[in-house]
Amino acid sequence: MVSAASPAFFRSLQQLLLSLRRQGYKRCVVYDLGLSDGQRCQLLREFGWIELRTLPDGPPHLADWSNYGWKPTALAEVLEESDCPVLWLDSACVLVDSLEPVLQKVRRSGLWAPLAGRGSLEERTHPGTLRELAVEDSIRHQRFRAGGVCAFDPKHPEARALVLHWRQLSWDPAVLAPQGSTRDNHRYDQAILTVLLGRSQMDPSRDEIDISSSHPVTFLRTRNKVPNWIPLALDGAVRLFFAMRRHLDVLIWRWRDRAGGDRKTPA
Repeated sequence: MVSAASPAFFRSLQQLLLSLRRQGYKRCVVYDLGLSDGQRCQLLREFGWIELRTLPDGPPHLADWSNYGWKPTALAEVLEESDCPVLWLDSACVLVDSLEPVLQKVRRSGLWAPLAGRGSLEERTHPGTLRELAVEDSIRHQRFRAGGVCAFDPKHPEARALVLHWRQLSWDPAVLAPQGSTRDNHRYDQAILTVLLGRSQMDPSRDEIDISSSHPVTFLRTRNKVPNWIPLALDGAVRLFFAMRRHLDVLIWRWRDRAGGDRKTPA
C-alpha cells in the first residue's frame, strides 16, 4: 500500500492506517507532504510498521500539492523498486474488508483502476490537457477512472510502462495543469490516467468506487476526510458516521437509477 498526506490530511491518514491494521495489513509507504515534526513523530509512534518518505526529486511544479503531480511520481518510485502489486490509497480512504478482489484482478490483468463518478473525461478536463494529449473523441466520452484508488503489478510490462508514462506526462505542467485549470474544471493526474487507460488494451475493470455509484465495491470507502481536531478515541463514532453517510448515498443513487436518472450526471 502507498499513500500520502499533507498536514490538513493528517487525521485522515491516521484513520486509513487504523483501517489497514484492523484488516491485518501492515506494509504501507507514506509520503510526507509537509507534515510537522510532531505529526511525523506521532505517526511513527502509533504505526511503527509504516515507511515514511519524502518525494523524490522532480520538476518545480510538483511542490504545488494542488496539482497532484506528486501522486504518479510517488507511485512510480515504489513500483520501480517493488516485486509485488502496489496499491495506491488516498489518505481519506478506509479499508473495511479484504483486498483479495483487487489482488485477483491485478494478477489477471496487471492493474485495477475502478470507475469514479458518472461524468465524462471531457466534462471534467481542462481543454488545454485534451489539446496537449490530442485526445480522441471516443476517449473524451469515457467515464473517469479513479486516481485515488488504483493498483498495478510491476511484473506486468504494460502496467509498469503505463505508470511510468503517467509520471512522465505529469512532469509536464502544460499537460498536468494548463493555465486556467482549477478543481472546478480539471482533474489533473486523474485525467491523464483516464486517457492512458483509454488508449491501452488493458482491462482496468468495471468496478466502481463510492462516488455517484449505486453499486460501489464493498471493501473500501473513499472521501472520508476527518478534521484534525477529532481525536483517535472517537474513531468508532467517525467510522459509524461515514458508514451511514455512504449507505444513504448508495440508496439515493439506487433510487435514481430505478427512476431512470441520468447516468451522465457528473460526480
